[in-house]
Amino acid sequence: MPIKIFRKIIDLKDKNINIEIEKLYGGGKVVLHETDNSAKLRKVTIAGLDINSSFAFNIDIPNDKNYVLSPFLSDEYGQRKVCDGVIFSLVEGELIVYLCELKSTDPKGYVNKFRSSETFIFYLEKIAKEFSDFNKHIIIKRLLFDIKTSKSKTLTKGNKIASTEVGYKKNDEKQFIEIYFIHHLKEDECFNIRHLE
Repeated sequence: MPIKIFRKIIDLKDKNINIEIEKLYGGGKVVLHETDNSAKLRKVTIAGLDINSSFAFNIDIPNDKNYVLSPFLSDEYGQRKVCDGVIFSLVEGELIVYLCELKSTDPKGYVNKFRSSETFIFYLEKIAKEFSDFNKHIIIKRLLFDIKTSKSKTLTKGNKIASTEVGYKKNDEKQFIEIYFIHHLKEDECFNIRHLE
């Protein structure tokens, strides 16, 4: 099972890295915390996970200003900036990795965080393919939670949420990534991950 392979690759025994999946209504939920103490959006709860086929971890260690993803990397291109949390989940036979970023009222810099985090996931995928029998393709979904004042609340109950194409420059050429924007999720609300298209 692919989830077991990635659980072995990532050191989930480290309490700074592992995020426990808690039981909720016959499924599972994770609570992601923003690491920046000045942030207005401090936590997000994501539900709808299969507790036996999912795990989550911090890719950005909370409250550690000196933490870097890899001491071998410079930050010349912003590659040290990463998302707040990552969820691996097996959904209908597909391995989906949810990259989650929490932003406050004026989201900036999230595209590079997603790009850098995605590169790290591809590195883990390469390790799995090289050292185990893993032969699947990972599907990556990027989720941005914010409380941007110019946006209305994302309707999350009973609605499927579509991704939005966001552009960025790479080598002077326009590139695009798909991001799911979830606006104004209250800290006491749960977002059901199964509501993503």
